[in-house]
This record gives sequence, structure tokens and C-alpha cells, in this order.
Amino acid sequence: MKVLFGLAVVLWLGTAAPAAGADFDLDIDEDKTSEALTDGLLIIRHMFGFSGEALTAGAVSAAGTRTSAAQITQLLDANEASLDVDGNGTIDPLTDGLLIIRSLFGFSGQALVNGAIATNAARKSADLITNFLQPLTITQPSQFTVATQKLLLENFNQPQSDPAQWAIFSLDVTTAMQDRYAETMAAIKKSFGGYMNWNYMVLNESGTDSDNEPVMQRLTELKYNGWEDGYTTQELKDVSSCLGGAAPNGYERDADYEPHSTCMVWKGFLEQSHALFDPNYQPEQWQIDLEATAQSLQHEYFHHYQRAHALDRGLDDAPWWWIEGAAMAGEMWWLRGVWDKLSYLKDSAEVGTYILDRLESDKKSFWFNLQRIQKRPPILEPNGHLNSDIDDCYDWKLSQVHSDGYPDSYNQGGCEFTMAPFAPIRFMAYKSSWQAVLRDIPADYFEHGFWGALKIHTGLNEQEFYDEFNAFMRSTNWEDIEQTYAPQGWNTPDESIETHVDFLSIKPFGS
Repeated sequence: MKVLFGLAVVLWLGTAAPAAGADFDLDIDEDKTSEALTDGLLIIRHMFGFSGEALTAGAVSAAGTRTSAAQITQLLDANEASLDVDGNGTIDPLTDGLLIIRSLFGFSGQALVNGAIATNAARKSADLITNFLQPLTITQPSQFTVATQKLLLENFNQPQSDPAQWAIFSLDVTTAMQDRYAETMAAIKKSFGGYMNWNYMVLNESGTDSDNEPVMQRLTELKYNGWEDGYTTQELKDVSSCLGGAAPNGYERDADYEPHSTCMVWKGFLEQSHALFDPNYQPEQWQIDLEATAQSLQHEYFHHYQRAHALDRGLDDAPWWWIEGAAMAGEMWWLRGVWDKLSYLKDSAEVGTYILDRLESDKKSFWFNLQRIQKRPPILEPNGHLNSDIDDCYDWKLSQVHSDGYPDSYNQGGCEFTMAPFAPIRFMAYKSSWQAVLRDIPADYFEHGFWGALKIHTGLNEQEFYDEFNAFMRSTNWEDIEQTYAPQGWNTPDESIETHVDFLSIKPFGS
């Protein structure tokens, strides 16, 4: 009767959903997806007290790797707190169980909660129930495609000691430049891990087609933009980007899918840094070496690391400000620990002074960002300069608008660019940790998406994150605090980045 009743409940009332535990999700039989008639049925049978064969009969996926009644009972016994969906302190198959089953069937709104909420529930609305369950639910079986399986078998999202990577240079790039690249990448991989299918290419924007033939050949192998008819140097300049992407077997997520990251750099950038594009910028040689090689490489490789953990899902739902902001947050932090070990920087004391000055300025970022939101220009900058020309960001608020694609003002400044990639990242660290922001969210990204991963590590869904951040940036008067004051977790730590973020012990999807 109980088995039949459990099945009847599933068929009659539909779907329900689970709760929040960082190491628990609703893939009970561990077949890489959460399904109503397998995982949901196992949960509700467990709540009814079933065990042994009565628990698992007809309810375990053929692709499952957790299949015995003992394993499933042990898992659910250990995570019962995460099954209290309505938050009333008790586990009930006719409330919590139904909510899980209905959710897995795809119910939403009133169809999700009607008749399934306890009178003393803490979570009563469909939105609260959905927000509670979503991070624990692998809701898109199509995510775990043959492409996913191929990439996992290749250890695409695992740090490797000797990953397949490429460094291609035009024929007139000096050996010294090539050696700098190799030395810097060795240091980067030592900190962040080696991830396959990274392609770094340096072209001479003023050179001949013959000079740039090695780059052209690699791009043809990758079937990069314009590869069908070959390239000229001008065409290379037109299509160059960092960080771009290529898929030599096509972008369809099939058994041949093989994504690559491409970073195409102009030789002039390595020689002049940003002065190549801005004649008003006059950097010294140490600045060029720092910006064009060490800082630039760390930033772009961090994007490759983010992409590797997205597998074939891609970073489609990740807000641009996290993609960029997380990479920016690690630049000076990482450089502080390695600059004096890089042969081309270590003899320039100005490098160490510059990095420390940048990090000291960052310690005033809470005060500075509060000021920009709470008053109109002129703005008192951390260096003491009163700036009347700075963008007016009075009452700026983070919202969905700032998460949907790179802004039009990305290369022109503006409040979105100057606010979004900075303060929200530090707020995330304040709410969780730098390890969560830089390591654990990437590790959870493929399975849960960005906002699901954020929910796991901060307890906030997307709208709650916007609302709490905006309230937080108005809860302290900028004039009432010292310039160096920041809430715990906001600032870049004084210790090395590896002390706080163990990138090499990451536990990515499928591990």
C-alpha cells in the first residue's frame, strides 16, 4: 500500500522540491539530473518510512551511480534538515515531499504550493519555495550532454599538471618576449591550476603576412573567424580579441565538441602596453612589463579558468560584472606574491611599490564607493584629490540591467563600468568569503548556474542579492567612517591569494 500510495501521490499531485545544504542536491540516485519519478519518488518514499527494496523498486535511474537502498537511506538520513522545504522544523511527505515532487515535475506558482504548505510554515509563497529548492535541483538534463561527458573524460574542468595548451608567436617576436610568457604562465598555473585548450597568440600588427604565418596557421586549425579563405595581417587585426573562443568541430554540443580559449595579442601591446592605443599615456618600462605581460596574462587566464568550469554550458547566465570583477580582484593580490620572482620584474623596485599602493588604495574602496552612491560630485578621491569631473553615480543601484551583457559604456567608463565590477564582488566576499567568490562559485557553476551557486554560498537569490547589496551600500554614512574602514571580508586580505583561495584543491562538477 505504501509503495502504491507513494506512486499515486507522485502521479496525482505532481512535483515537489528540496532544501538548502551546500553538499546536498536532489540528484539522489546520482545520475547527473534531478527527476520527479526517480529522485522525487525516492525522497517521498523515504519520508513515508520506506526502506530496502520498497524504497528503491522502480525508482532508481538506469544511469544512477547511487543505487542501493542503504546508500540512499544514509544520504537522506544525513540531510533531512535540507528536506524541510516549508521551513516548519519537521519533515512531512504530504507537505515537504509534495513540494519536492511538484517542483521536479515543473510546477510553479499556486500549482506548486496549493494544499502542500503546513500551517506553521516559515516559507509559504511559491517564490520562497522555488528560491529554496532551485540551487539543489539539476533541472536541465540536457546540460549533461554527450559533450559534457566528453569534456569530463578529458578532465577539461580539472586542474592538470601538463594540460594541452598552445603559445604561438609571429616570426619576429623576440625570444626574450617568448621566455617572459613561458615564465609568467608557469607562475600562473602554479597558483590557479593548468587548464587545457588555452591558446595564446602574438601577432605583429605592422608585420608581413609571412611574419604572422604561425598565428594564421593556428587560427585555421581552430577554425576561428575567417579561417575558410585564410588570413591577411589586416584580417588578423580585425578579428583579434582576448579572450575569444573557438570550436574547431563546431559549436553544436555533440560528441565532438571541443571549446578553446583564444587570446590574440598585438606585438605592439607587449612593447608599449596601453600607450599603443592612447598617445597620452606615457608608461615607464617597468609599467609596460607589468601591465602587458604579468597583469594581462593573469586576468585573461582567470577568464579561461572560469570558462573551463562552465564546461559546455558556457557562461551565459553569469553577470558580466562577476566575470570581469572576479578577474580584476585577483590581479594585484596575485602579483604581490610573485612579482619579485619574475626575472623581468624583480629588479624594478617600482613594481612592488606600485602594487602595494594599489592594494592600499583598495582598502579605501568601501568608503569611496559609499561616497559615490551617497553624494554627487565633486568626489573626494582616496589620494585626497577633489574631483569634479568624475561621473555622477548618486543613488546608483545594482539590478538585472547591470547583469545582462557587457554595457555599452564598458570601454568609455560610466557608472556601470566603474561601480558594477568592484563593489558587488567585495560585497559577495563579505557575505561569504574570497574562496567562495573566486573558487567555489566557479566549481558549482555548471551544475547550478551562477545564481544557483551564489545562493548556495551567500543564501541570496538574484533579487535578494540586488536588494541586500543596495541597502547595504546605504546603511553606513560615508562621512561617519574612516577612509580605511571596511566590513570584515570586504578588503583584499594581507596574506597571499593562495592562503585564502586554494585553487588547486577545487572540486569541480564531475569530480
